[in-house]
Amino acid sequence: MIIIQRDATKFEIDGAHYSQTLESLTGADILVSAVGMPADTQMLVSEHLDSNRAILVQIKIGADIASSIVDGRLINSLCAMKEVGASPQQRWLLPVGVFTEDDDGNLLVNSKKTTDYGLPQLLKYSAYETAISVWQLRGGCVYNCYNVVQLIKWLQRREKWLIDHETDLTVDAMDRVNKIELSNDNDPFQIIKRASKGYEVLAHLIGPKTAEALWKKSGNNFAQAMAWLTDPSPDLGMLGLKLGSGKVNELKLRRAFRALPGIIAANHQLEIVEVENGK
Repeated sequence: MIIIQRDATKFEIDGAHYSQTLESLTGADILVSAVGMPADTQMLVSEHLDSNRAILVQIKIGADIASSIVDGRLINSLCAMKEVGASPQQRWLLPVGVFTEDDDGNLLVNSKKTTDYGLPQLLKYSAYETAISVWQLRGGCVYNCYNVVQLIKWLQRREKWLIDHETDLTVDAMDRVNKIELSNDNDPFQIIKRASKGYEVLAHLIGPKTAEALWKKSGNNFAQAMAWLTDPSPDLGMLGLKLGSGKVNELKLRRAFRALPGIIAANHQLEIVEVENGK
């Protein structure tokens, strides 16, 4: 489902829905989700983001990105997305157009200066480049579409991907691992903390209690934990864990990651139990 802020765009998408409140609620022009549910309230937006991995998109067609850099609207959009609960992977900025630099360092939008679009001043290309970098460093994603046709195709591809992966819980686990957390939004240096939570992936695959045991034994090392889990003949005396058949575990892990569909049930969990004296 694609929901578009009614007064923010000058194009239409077949099958899209339109909202009068999306931008005021989220700071975004477009919401892309796997489910056909409205997004007219804070609660509904949260449901899209939390349960359905929807994405929020701020689009800037042509010189609009230049004016939004000058008046500060661009960073305000990102702040609003964060406040509504969108993760870094759910906050998208899509500049639409060809953005280049002239010999004097000015930004050219589709080969024209910003003043040619009615803006009161020229904008340096470095200002555009910095704005894009700030969006990413503060926790967001950027994709440059060269024209509106490409923009529409990108939105439709994202909608299809969300629908195709609606029940793929492993994607959720990986999303949590890759989240970027900012220590303080008021920090002028925007120091980024990247969480290391490989145990969350293990928890999805084998359950939280058994994952915690394996994570502890591996010394909080995800690669080591996965290696032991799929070892055909693990050293039980060293680990103090009963891991079972490494080959079977590997097949189950592949199924969980959608590498070998149809081998086993998708909701099957491995069992890891504590043992004494290696038995």
